[in-house]
Amino acid sequence: MVITKLHAVALEKLLQAEDEARTPIQPAEVGEEVARELEAMGLVRFETPVCLALTYKGRELTQVLRELVALGPTPYAQSEDEAKDDVYIVQGHGLPPISDWDDAFRFLGSEVIAMLDAARRAHQAAEHSEEPLLERGLAARVRHRKKHKDYVALTEQGLRILEIYETTHPRLEINYTLADAIRALPMGPTPASNFPATQHDRYLLEGMRLISYSVPHGGICSFTALGQAVKQALETGGFGEGDVLTEDILAALANYTRDPKADHPSLSMLQALGYVGADGDLLPAGEWALEAYRLLHEGARSDVWTIAVHAEDIAVLRAIDAIWQKATSNREEAPTFEKLRTEMIDRKVRQYKALLEKYGRKLNEMPHKYQQIASKFQEAKNYAQWFDDNFDLRAVLHSLESFQLIESIEDRKGREVFRLTEHGQRVLADGAEQVSSTSVKSITMTRKTFSSP
Repeated sequence: MVITKLHAVALEKLLQAEDEARTPIQPAEVGEEVARELEAMGLVRFETPVCLALTYKGRELTQVLRELVALGPTPYAQSEDEAKDDVYIVQGHGLPPISDWDDAFRFLGSEVIAMLDAARRAHQAAEHSEEPLLERGLAARVRHRKKHKDYVALTEQGLRILEIYETTHPRLEINYTLADAIRALPMGPTPASNFPATQHDRYLLEGMRLISYSVPHGGICSFTALGQAVKQALETGGFGEGDVLTEDILAALANYTRDPKADHPSLSMLQALGYVGADGDLLPAGEWALEAYRLLHEGARSDVWTIAVHAEDIAVLRAIDAIWQKATSNREEAPTFEKLRTEMIDRKVRQYKALLEKYGRKLNEMPHKYQQIASKFQEAKNYAQWFDDNFDLRAVLHSLESFQLIESIEDRKGREVFRLTEHGQRVLADGAEQVSSTSVKSITMTRKTFSSP
């Protein structure tokens, strides 16, 4: 959802027409592009191809805008006696008339929604979001009577704006020209200045909740969880004329997958768009389109999945890869569990011998995580037993398989062997480089609803 001066003017014009029972507003009166953008946000609808009307949520949002304009930009405050509870406003203000807004002013955008959401969760605004929310009249400086504490909290209008956003259903409608634009865009996160799309396309994508901007000033742009699924679907599908990915198309695809054997009038259309193959099986584009359908109706997952790959995991990946390289000249060298265990014992023995040669008797100078195992290594009479007592190879294999970095298969002799997946090969190629939690978060948080790092 994104509201600029042009969008606010259009909403006010539509509500005035309703209040005065005038003839419906035509798209040309507010601008064709603005009308399409508001439709994508779920705030207006086309009653006919030439008549616009506010949706229920569009009307509610416009009423909140009117309240903020009525408060005006002059600061106001409540006295302690006026307070209904322990918290009262010590400084707040509304908005100037919409006609006085700067053309570039974004009253609402994904970055503002993210700040509202965070402030509601914390019951106060974070330092970096105080000024943007105060500027819009969506937050005010308040005082807690009993705690004698001043802080910035959401106003009634700020809370209502967030509720409107959460209960408004955007209109997903992508035609072939917008699909081409989506294909050309980076997945993100990327500087907003590097996002090569027209302003109209940006507003459409943000209105449909396919992209979001970073807090507090929108310097970074990224596709959301829904946007990423849509973009993935359009990478290999959605080639055609007219609309290529809409909620109706997604619903038809979902109905087809529930019962592929039934007669589906839309099957030829789904095949022409590249979502279903000639044999009736889902194509990769169709699988991503189904994920978009799920996200559209169920929302993004509340948790964000990550994996933790440690040096020990990399060592096992390297051992598996090394055994497979030997297998090219000797098929008996397949990485069974026992073969892998033997390989890891040899590698660990060499590693700890090198450590002891380096530190000698000064074990206390050795990195702490190696000290206890190195001490036991000095006393070991059976290296295989020492390895089994200090390293759980089977647990590491289970962990790697759960992260889809390896897979266990049965070879021609019926033995269980392990091999790297495509993801495992990429992790091995990257090596055991340390990645900060901030870096991980900057990628994974984009899989949510409107977050961008």
